[in-house]
Amino acid sequence: MHADTDAGPIGSITHRDRNPADAATTPGPIAEGLHLLGGSVAIDERISWYPAAEAGRHLPFNSYLLADAGSLLLLEAGVPAVFPALAAQLDGIARAGQGPTRLAVTRNEPDCVANIPGLVRLTGLRTVHSPGLLNTLQFFSDDTAALREGSFLDTATELQMLDFGVTCARVAPGDTVPVSERRGLEVIQAPLRVLPTVWYYDRLSRTLFCSDSFSDETAAAPDQRLLADVAPHDVLVARCLENFALKFDWLARSRLAPIIGQVEAIFARHDIETLAPSRGLVIRGAAAVRAKQSAMLAALRQLESRH
Repeated sequence: MHADTDAGPIGSITHRDRNPADAATTPGPIAEGLHLLGGSVAIDERISWYPAAEAGRHLPFNSYLLADAGSLLLLEAGVPAVFPALAAQLDGIARAGQGPTRLAVTRNEPDCVANIPGLVRLTGLRTVHSPGLLNTLQFFSDDTAALREGSFLDTATELQMLDFGVTCARVAPGDTVPVSERRGLEVIQAPLRVLPTVWYYDRLSRTLFCSDSFSDETAAAPDQRLLADVAPHDVLVARCLENFALKFDWLARSRLAPIIGQVEAIFARHDIETLAPSRGLVIRGAAAVRAKQSAMLAALRQLESRH
């Protein structure tokens, strides 16, 4: 799969004049060639991923635009509730007919893919880089190419996407999704997952796109999207445990040594300065990233010690 090369410069959306009060929909640069899109919704009883104490706070649903050498790649489609914000952020280049025509998603779940039909209409989206659908073959330890191919369920995925005129391009751990000729996203198996999930790593910006992991940070205001000053360690650990109970409840009944090892290995192999989840605040800065990683590992070890 080749990177789009017909996309225009990103300046048309980053420097576009907007009402200052509309800060929640203004795209923000995170790093070189990486921009934060999407928007926030108020947390209420409809959002089951967060405890009741979070009611009244705001949950960002994040999309990311990577731009390099005239090529564009959108990462995560987001939910319909924030599509107006996403469309406003993309409208400058969309009206020019210059993309982005490719999307990468970390999961085939609604908070990552629900805006695909709207993006087809808005930007002419043609290709979605996506992990496979759930298949019983994925519960076997054999990692042969045949099993990986079988677990993708080509036909089922294509039938879903063809309704919108979109091709689904399978991604697997170890693959690279191109942004441009010189830049690509490394595909990593997500250690924490319910359905098939991958993480992506962008070496140029030192960003780990971590799907629904590290997604427990919410905002006091809808225009807050980034977090650099994290809470003390004990608070972060307690928050991780609460998040695990709501989203990854199976962890409490599992042997976690392999998962702990996978998390440690990913952070040891990659220089990470930004954690970019599909929802929740984006974590900025090496110190904040280390604090979040340390808290996650401590929470996992605490659960493991109960066995």
